[in-house]
Amino acid sequence: MKNHFIMPYAGNKRIEIEIIYDKIKDKLQKTKTIIEPFCGSCAMSYYISLKHPKQFKYIINDNNNFLIELLNIMKDENKYNKFKDEINETLLKIVDKESYIENTNKETLNGWFIGNKYYAIRPFLYRINGKMIPLKDYYPIFDFLRNEDVEILNTDGCDVYNTYKNEDKSLILLDPPYMMTDNRWYSIPSFKIYEILEDENIKQIKSTIIFIVNNNFIMRILFKKWFIFEYDTLYQTTKKKTSHLIITNKKII
Repeated sequence: MKNHFIMPYAGNKRIEIEIIYDKIKDKLQKTKTIIEPFCGSCAMSYYISLKHPKQFKYIINDNNNFLIELLNIMKDENKYNKFKDEINETLLKIVDKESYIENTNKETLNGWFIGNKYYAIRPFLYRINGKMIPLKDYYPIFDFLRNEDVEILNTDGCDVYNTYKNEDKSLILLDPPYMMTDNRWYSIPSFKIYEILEDENIKQIKSTIIFIVNNNFIMRILFKKWFIFEYDTLYQTTKKKTSHLIITNKKII
C-alpha cells in the first residue's frame, strides 16, 4: 500500500498491511466495530475501509496528544486548510539548520509536525533553501477520517482495550510500541498491554484480538497459549529484513 498518511510515522504498517488483512479478512464478516488502541497512522483501519467502505464503526486512539490533535484537524476540511496554510508559511522561513531548529524545537503541534515530517536520519540532511515540500490539499487518510464512521480518542490504549475486549462483534487491532531489551520500557504505560494480554484467559475474551509484535522467543513464550502466525517484512528506513508475529485469541485461519 502506498503511503496514505500526511507524514512519516514510526511503526507504520502500510508495507505489511496486505499480509495482516489476508489473515483476518474472514473474521470481518461478523465484525461491527474495529478498534485501534494504538492507532498511529491508522494504516490498518484505513486499509480495511478501502476493502469494505462504510461497513464498520472505527474507534481509533493514541496517547500522543499531538497526533490526535492532527487527526481531528484532518477530519475537518476547514481546520486542515488553516493548518496547511500555517505550515506552508513556516516552511518558507526555514532556510538553514538554525531556522529548522527554531521552528521544530517547540512544544506545539506545528513544531512537532514539522520536526516529524521534515527530518533526516543523518544530521542536517534537511530540505532547505526553498526545497521543503509544502503540504498538499489532499492525502488519502482524509477519505477515511471524513467519510467513515470514526470516533477519535486520546487516552491510554490499555484502557481502550479493557473497555472493548468483551464485545463479541468487535475486532481489536493492537499495534503497540515494540518491547526492546532495555528494561526502562516497563515504566511506559503503553507497554503494560504486554502484561495485560499475557495474564488474560483467552477463552473468556469475547472480542477478536489481533496483536502485532516483533518476532522473538520472549513473545513466543509469553503468548504460547495464543494462535501465532509469522511473516517476513522489511524496515523501509534501514532496509533491514525482519519478521513479525500476528498473535490472536481466536483461530481465524
